Amino acid sequence: MKQRSGHRSASSLSAFSDLPTQEIDLVVLDIDDPAAGGPRLSAHEVRDLKTLLDSGANIAFATAYEPGLLRHVSSDAALRPTLESTDVIALDDAQGVGNDPASNLVQACRRQHTRLDATCLVATNPLDAPLALEVGLTLALRGAGPINETTAAAVFPERDRGGLMLALRRLAQRHFTL
Repeated sequence: MKQRSGHRSASSLSAFSDLPTQEIDLVVLDIDDPAAGGPRLSAHEVRDLKTLLDSGANIAFATAYEPGLLRHVSSDAALRPTLESTDVIALDDAQGVGNDPASNLVQACRRQHTRLDATCLVATNPLDAPLALEVGLTLALRGAGPINETTAAAVFPERDRGGLMLALRRLAQRHFTL
């Protein structure tokens, strides 16, 4: 497990090169929105997610909701195949089956043929903490909880202030080695 202290605010990062430069093969996104009752993406977030995918990124989703809800986060026809085929990491144990988010992350990495240290998490809520302690790079949105914000290389504004869009844009600027 990793521990970092002294994260930097995304507003203080003038260029993506200010972030660590380790190889990233997999991006894990938590797009849950409790206010909306499940995972969702705004039209702007969909645009930035498509840009990230076009840059060569492999993605997985982390959710505390029923994984089937991910298919309905966007009506964008071009994004639908990705939403239906992407690995989903369950964050809670709603079914009482002994769910372990860190184990789910390891399984997703195996399916994607990558390592934990080559995985980036975009943490949006406190349930992402077990993943943040395992991945090579964490980006967090403000309000994602103290563990996520402390381990993050950068903390972006709250989601309703464009934080997820900013994180997706920064990641899309990165050169992926796939």
